[in-house]
Amino acid sequence: MKAKSSYYPASWTTAQWVIFITVLLFLLLLTVGLRGQTTPELPDVSEQTFSQNKKEIDHVFIDKLAKEYVSFKGNNALVIGVIKNGQKTSFTYGETEKGNKTLPDVNSIFELGQASEVFTTSLLAILESEGKISSHEAVQDVLKGVVKVPYYQRIICQSYTPQTKPDDHFQLPFNICFPDPNDVPQMMVLCDLATHSSGLPEEPSTSLFAGKNRFKDYTLDRLNNFVNKLSPSQTFGFEYQHSMVGIALLGEAMAFKLKTNYSTLLQTKLLDPLSMKHTFTTPTTEQAQFFLNGHTPKGKITPHRDYNALTPAAGIRSSVPDLLTFIEANINPKMSLNMSLKETHIPRIYTDFNNPDYYMGWGWIQSPLYERDSKNKKKMVWQVSERGGFSVYVSFVKESGTAVVIMSNSANAVDGIGHEILKSLETTPAKSKTVSVEKIKN
Repeated sequence: MKAKSSYYPASWTTAQWVIFITVLLFLLLLTVGLRGQTTPELPDVSEQTFSQNKKEIDHVFIDKLAKEYVSFKGNNALVIGVIKNGQKTSFTYGETEKGNKTLPDVNSIFELGQASEVFTTSLLAILESEGKISSHEAVQDVLKGVVKVPYYQRIICQSYTPQTKPDDHFQLPFNICFPDPNDVPQMMVLCDLATHSSGLPEEPSTSLFAGKNRFKDYTLDRLNNFVNKLSPSQTFGFEYQHSMVGIALLGEAMAFKLKTNYSTLLQTKLLDPLSMKHTFTTPTTEQAQFFLNGHTPKGKITPHRDYNALTPAAGIRSSVPDLLTFIEANINPKMSLNMSLKETHIPRIYTDFNNPDYYMGWGWIQSPLYERDSKNKKKMVWQVSERGGFSVYVSFVKESGTAVVIMSNSANAVDGIGHEILKSLETTPAKSKTVSVEKIKN
């Protein structure tokens, strides 16, 4: 028979048993004590992100500006998103409709209006990086047989004084302008559309359309017919002139080149790779549940707009989290599509010859973050919109990786508070700031 181990309980002495029971009771009491404490469970990812950013973001300052904005008559829902130190944080304020006491969901969907163009110009950068299109291709060649775009030829003017007879009334000299015969005509290229230097008008003539949703029936055929009737423009390729028509034509050209439609191109090349599930041109039933109503500056509900052929310029809808994802792809070198998207930031043309600090990239504007501080050279890349009952502000500083997205379902501008919040992200949170929405407006 085997001898019993000295560690086997049956072989212990009375003293050993007393020690064993004492230790066991101590461990039991310690366990009960720990269970009695109020240590919370691990927070989910969003709460962790919020906590990590808490010391880096001036929440009091953001709350102050946001609550002021939604308190004004005519303003309703406001959703703000920020990126700092690689972390994304979102805030919601106000009511989806005045008086309904319903806070907007963080995934609430807004119309992007003019800010839609940065998605279209991003497609140009992506397709060019894939070798499927060139920004230097002539629009006329890409849309050959579809539309005839204006060309540029320098115009020269000469003073002319009509000869008069003794009995004629006195006639003042006047200018006669004509194409310079020594200048070679230049064709409009896709890059000109992306930088708003095509000389094309802001909007097509809509005299035949009435109502707030006047582009609903504005088809590609109507857009092309409008462009076909335009004459050559002297400003083409030299001066900035914002043009919804130009961005719409860019969207059409890319889709035509790849033998698809704009919405499919947007989905497959940009939205799906970035998993942007709340961004679209036409909402699904599920997406429509988050789609807020737009409001006029006085607070009246205005119908959602259908932009049809102008969708690449103004017809995209999105949410703050999706836009934060899009901005993250623009500033984070580890993100998918980053190398392509960075091409859209490059300054290519002045937006104002009188202010050389403002440049136009592909859809994005670049300007000083601190306009009144010549010593601070930080630049911000941004786009805004106040159209169709919605206001949008999107801006980021590439060097530091900070970003702000603000979306309102009111036509009253949010770019002023967006700019102040972006500046606050570039500094350590202060105890108090005197900036107010009223001061920003003034």
